[in-house]
Amino acid sequence: GGSCGTCPTHRGCDATGACRIVYCDPAQSPDCLSCAALIDCLSWCHSGDGTCFDACFAAATVEATVAMWSLYDCLDSHCAADLNDEEWMACADQALNDPARCQSAGASCFGGR
Repeated sequence: GGSCGTCPTHRGCDATGACRIVYCDPAQSPDCLSCAALIDCLSWCHSGDGTCFDACFAAATVEATVAMWSLYDCLDSHCAADLNDEEWMACADQALNDPARCQSAGASCFGGR
């Protein structure tokens, strides 16, 4: 509630009165999703299924979410959106293995929580 009124599932009212994702707190739950697990979770959601996406983000830590967006932003800046799936995956694979591009973002995501 709060000044937000009623927020959707997996969301809570923040200090500004906006409904925001309530992230998993590892101190409260040992089963919070890592960055890699968050990406896996999101891959099962259908396009436009906000409830599914919210559930994945709510099951992840803030750190996992930040790492996921950093990786996504890096890949997005190196691989064109108009590539077909196979071309995009090849581009992403090259970027993830290149220290000058997304290797550190990939390591941050796939190497930790």
